[in-house]
Amino acid sequence: MKPIILLILLFFISPFTSSATVELKNNNITYFENPFLLGDWYFFKPKDAESDYDVLHISLSSNHDFFIEMIEMESNSADVWRGEFSLSQERIRFEGDEEEPQVYHYQVS
Repeated sequence: MKPIILLILLFFISPFTSSATVELKNNNITYFENPFLLGDWYFFKPKDAESDYDVLHISLSSNHDFFIEMIEMESNSADVWRGEFSLSQERIRFEGDEEEPQVYHYQVS
């Protein structure tokens, strides 16, 4: 008798549990379309390259904000650029507050 009552209870309770909704946070990394690009990226200048900057630090967040820091080691100075970025499968577009947008192509290997 107990298994039959339990089965009837489960039958009537199941519609209430299945209608529950799950709220997803927009900044959750598992729901970002290209999670492999998120985080901090450091690029170092090769010794034979002529450039004003020694280190390029790019930080990309899941809410589409970016932070780029160009560091010169000799003078211990850095230039900073902030804004929003947009992605496609082939390119990334950086839009800062005061400058023209810049588009860069990339390839996933």
